[in-house]
Amino acid sequence: MAKLVVTATYSNKAAPLKAHEQTVMVKVTAPVTAKKDTAPLDVVLVLDTSGSMAGDKISKMKAAMEKILEKLGRRDRLAIVPFSSEAVESKARPQYTSTQVKADSNAFIHKLKAEGKTNIRAGLQVAVKVLLDRFTDKQGRTGVIFLMSDGKQNHGDAGKVDVSEVNVQTFGFGEKHDSKVRYMQLCSTT
Repeated sequence: MAKLVVTATYSNKAAPLKAHEQTVMVKVTAPVTAKKDTAPLDVVLVLDTSGSMAGDKISKMKAAMEKILEKLGRRDRLAIVPFSSEAVESKARPQYTSTQVKADSNAFIHKLKAEGKTNIRAGLQVAVKVLLDRFTDKQGRTGVIFLMSDGKQNHGDAGKVDVSEVNVQTFGFGEKHDSKVRYMQLCSTT
């Protein structure tokens, strides 16, 4: 039987003597198993580039994107939908994740800047359309939307987007990301 390894990293040089909350990062490493042929993925990255994502939040989101790009295989397809006040559709067409597409996508993501309002609805609408449109060309593929945001929605209403036919995974960025925003509650039930 394989063993699961969990590593928690904690560093607080001040060592306060009173109770306090501390954010830690936990890395879970699963045992390596025999490679199985998995269904290819159609991944749509919906990236919040609004002003509230400035600084550490957008940097962490970009680092997370690098990890996702590393894990995608040649049979997987990728679409990217950055949004702030409106969604940007220039990279919304799914492409097979060749080495060149990964490099281009990484360069595109690292050029993103935090500015504008947070219209999660706009980004989510484009992503849902991308996945639903690909059903004519899905060929046994698994589709998923990765929605990355701090949840500080201030423009549009993402709760009105019908996500009942797609798989949406949400990732919150920032110490005080709003996990209670209606879109995150809605998406977490799909």
